[in-house]
Parts: sequence; C-alpha cells; structure tokens
Amino acid sequence: MNIRQGYLYAKQKLEQAGSEEAEAESKEIVASLLGCSYGELPLHYGEACPARLEEILQKRLSGMPLAYALREKHFYGLPFYVDERVLIPRYDTEILAEAALDYVKNRPLRVLDLCCGSGCIGITLAKQSAAQVVLSDVSEDALAVARINAQKHGVCVELIQSDLFDKIDGKFDLIVSNPPYVTEEEYACLEAQVRDFEPRMALVGGLAYYRRIANEAKKFLKDGGALMLEIGCAQKEDVFKLLTGAAFKNIRCVKDLAQRDRVILCTKN
Repeated sequence: MNIRQGYLYAKQKLEQAGSEEAEAESKEIVASLLGCSYGELPLHYGEACPARLEEILQKRLSGMPLAYALREKHFYGLPFYVDERVLIPRYDTEILAEAALDYVKNRPLRVLDLCCGSGCIGITLAKQSAAQVVLSDVSEDALAVARINAQKHGVCVELIQSDLFDKIDGKFDLIVSNPPYVTEEEYACLEAQVRDFEPRMALVGGLAYYRRIANEAKKFLKDGGALMLEIGCAQKEDVFKLLTGAAFKNIRCVKDLAQRDRVILCTKN
C-alpha cells in the first residue's frame, strides 16, 4: 500500500464509522506518519505507507481522540507529545499563549505556568521568548509529559509538583494558568471521547481553582506583575468578581476566535 492508497483507505474507514471529519483526519494521520504537512502529501503519494497506519486507525475507530492515537498535537505552531496523562491542548488556549507572549515580548521575565499539563503554554513561552519558565502541576504524570516536551523542544524549564501554590517559592513577573474549570453538569454533557479518554482531574473544577488562585496569587507576583487565566465562556463575571475582591487591577477579558470570553488578564497593582 502506498501513501495515496493509505490515505484513501483511512478516509473510507473513518467515513464508514460515521466521522464527519474523515478527510481531514485521514490527511492528519498520514501526514503525521510522514512528518510532513498536508500540502506536501501529494509529493509522497508513491512511497510505501508506514505499517503504523493500521494501528493508529484502529485506535481512532475505537473512539480514542486522534491526538492520543498519534501521540501528538500541535499548539501555537509547535508539535507536543500528548497521551492520556494530560489534557489535549485546545486551539482556544492559544489565545492565552498569545497574550502571555505579547506581555513577555523578549524580556527575561520569570513566568509560572500553573496547572501546566503537557506544558504547552510554558514551553511555548520558553521556546519563543527569553522568559525563565517554571512549570507546575499537582499531577506527577502530567509533569512527566511536560518533561518530555521540554526535552523535545530543547528548552530549560523548572518543573515542580505542587497543588497550585503549595510548593511554589519566589515571585514571578507573570503567572499563567489554564486550570480545571468544567462544572460537573458540563462534564456530564461532554463528548464521549473526552469523558472516556481525557483525565477528569484536568477538566473538572468549576470556580474552585479560580477562587484559590485569586486568593493566593498576589503573594507570588512581583509588584506590577500580571495574572492571566483561561476561563469557560460563561465564567467571566464570576471570575471578575473573585479578582476584584482580591484587589487585582486592570481586569479585562479577551475573546477567542468564536467571540466567546476566553482569557482574563489582570495585574497586581
């Protein structure tokens, strides 16, 4: 089987399984196997298709998210290793990474990525700026994945296992966090592939994490330091209240590409 035949085979199998994204996913599978872009696929059509195609396809057909089947997800233009130990990076989170990069610019600021998961936000900052990054997560498994990604991208970051700020020392110019914020009710309505494969502890939290972060973050921010949080699209007003109550200043919200409230930015003073 050559690459073109492999692509068509995968597309047919996914279509038969009822996938509405059969064409895009089959291209992504084959391109990932080759380590090339979609646009470069025709250049490889005559080459032998890697045997891993069937393994990846069967995992996807079982309901496994494609990123886990491929063990890879691109975030802010960079490939990140992912598996069932961490949440799959979402495109919406790139809004948070972009805001952080804009704030850091190319200054050697000290940055804490709280609830780092795969490390995609902090590693993107370390890779594309002069930031000195600390990655923190309560999950030892998540930190193991973050370590893989730090090594993959050749960045020097500090990794700390901590329940939010419990084991964190020192002060930071910027704290970024995409904490677990899905409510129990929302979790029950998520797609089966999310509930069945992605770590529940990385998803469910409601407002609890924001409450703790609002109450504790100022102790770990330098004067004038910034806090940036990803939020659920219906949580803006509640998180604003928490941050206002904790005396944060310059509180504002950035929307995602679908014009939903997505990232809250504020400063210590």
